[in-house]
Amino acid sequence: MLRFLGNLFTTVLGIFISFFILFLIMIGIIASQSSKPTTYVRSNSVLNITLSGSLPERVTDDPFQEILEPESPKISTQMIRENLKKAANDDRIKGIVLELKSVSASWATLQEIHRNLVQFKESGKFIYAYTDDMGMDEAAYYIATAADKIMSPPESFFEFDGFYVQGEFYKNLFEKVGVKPEITRYGKYKSAIEPYIRTNFSNESREQLGAILSNNMDEFLGTISKSRSLSTDELNAFLNAAPDLNVHKAYERKLIDSLVYPNQFEHILKEKLEIKSSSKLNKVSLKSYNLAVVNSETPTYDGKVAVIFAEGIIVPQSPNQFDKTGYLTYKDIDKAVDKALENKDIKAIVLRINSPGGSGTTADLMWNKLKTAKEKVPVIASMGSVAASGGYYIAVAADTIFAENTTITGSIGVFSTKFNLENLAEEKIGITFDEVKTHTHADWINPFRSFTKEEDGAFQNMVNQFYETFLDRCDEGRLLNREQIHALAQGRVWSGKDAQENGLVDVIGGLDDAIAFAAKKGGLDSYEVVNYPKPKSLIEQIMAGSNQTLLKITGLNSSKLPLAYLEMMEIWQNKYRKPAIHALLPIEITIR
Repeated sequence: MLRFLGNLFTTVLGIFISFFILFLIMIGIIASQSSKPTTYVRSNSVLNITLSGSLPERVTDDPFQEILEPESPKISTQMIRENLKKAANDDRIKGIVLELKSVSASWATLQEIHRNLVQFKESGKFIYAYTDDMGMDEAAYYIATAADKIMSPPESFFEFDGFYVQGEFYKNLFEKVGVKPEITRYGKYKSAIEPYIRTNFSNESREQLGAILSNNMDEFLGTISKSRSLSTDELNAFLNAAPDLNVHKAYERKLIDSLVYPNQFEHILKEKLEIKSSSKLNKVSLKSYNLAVVNSETPTYDGKVAVIFAEGIIVPQSPNQFDKTGYLTYKDIDKAVDKALENKDIKAIVLRINSPGGSGTTADLMWNKLKTAKEKVPVIASMGSVAASGGYYIAVAADTIFAENTTITGSIGVFSTKFNLENLAEEKIGITFDEVKTHTHADWINPFRSFTKEEDGAFQNMVNQFYETFLDRCDEGRLLNREQIHALAQGRVWSGKDAQENGLVDVIGGLDDAIAFAAKKGGLDSYEVVNYPKPKSLIEQIMAGSNQTLLKITGLNSSKLPLAYLEMMEIWQNKYRKPAIHALLPIEITIR
């Protein structure tokens, strides 16, 4: 027996040591990769930008993915924005090749990328767009319309059939498993709770979602009409016709310029660059070009503009302390603002918001922090894909609010939720409860009993009070009175274009526009941009990377907003034994 235990201990110890050595080797490999050489760019080159899948605002290197998937794309809108500016002033870069596949980015992101590409063409350089055997969807095609020419393989696909939004509803599921949502809200449009109590969209949800879809379609059609010299009536006729995924139909409709195979496309590029067909085409990928140096001279600036990225669901604390991707806490904003204000060269702050909201009380702490920062330097809000509910709450602390036409914003409203698991426990799985308490309502947040009428009223009063606070914050930060704000609020979601027209947003423009405006407010003629939070350390990247790798392996993710926030609500209720105020976007608005 002792020999067996000794052998077992030796085996376990050997495995542990092996894993530890492997871990050290991986750290060594990652560390060696962290210092990457500068990319050499040949003259008469083209910048190759491949766009597919989601396009996040920023990307953080995942060391594990670098090793396991070295060819995986790592493209962000920040990388695109910065390198397009660089390429426009780089004599070695003669043009851009856009390789477009299925793109799942938000329409606000697409709009910004399209605008950046159009601005690049002002340098006099060309853009050619091409796709592969999987073809383009509407999102990819929208970006392609910024190009001088759009080409495709002759037997590829082309999707051109309109937009839709789909919601998920869990009422029937909750009834089957014995879960009863006990929910209070303020605002007829505050439909964040609909997935839990309905089986379909309410009329109010359909109204606001229909307006957002219509606004996005107007942007889509207007851009294509200008690019392809086709009327919106013609384009709508194409959209309403019988679906046809064959790219030949798109070519017949003059939506595509040429149908060519990859080798023919390369020949067209060589002719454009005036090089022999037998010569090699000089291509540099966006990821490589990101490491290229255009001007080695160190520029001088009058000062700096800080860009603070506020991204993710607003929560009191992240469920995962090693990887906070997808979540935004008060500590994140507090630390970033303090770091920015400590730098005496920073003369203005731009708060870049990509958040559907979340915890109302946490958003209020952020609002106060930003309001205090505004006493020292100008604070400008720049809304990305979404800055709604709690995301809008923190935006009103700024001096001026920028948004894209297609930004999802507003949703000034609030709700609170308790999920009653009594039936699930007692009827479905056979667990019963008993308790002893000192006072009548000591257990009112207990998830295993229903509210009394008095307790339900207390829940509603809490929600009503915070809604009034929300209106106070908007009243203080916007040039609107409370009555005007209330008429626009009640949880109503707006597009950036409509929000600008009704006074919830000041200026339609992207992050570059907001930065330039902030610099002017800060008295800067020339400026450097400093981003916060700073990139993660090597150890933080390793811990976050290992977590993301595990999620990929297990197939788990938190991309579904209602379910992700449902998890947070349960943590708040069960761990802290108190109700939470939720200022959250009604649903995850994904326009397909």
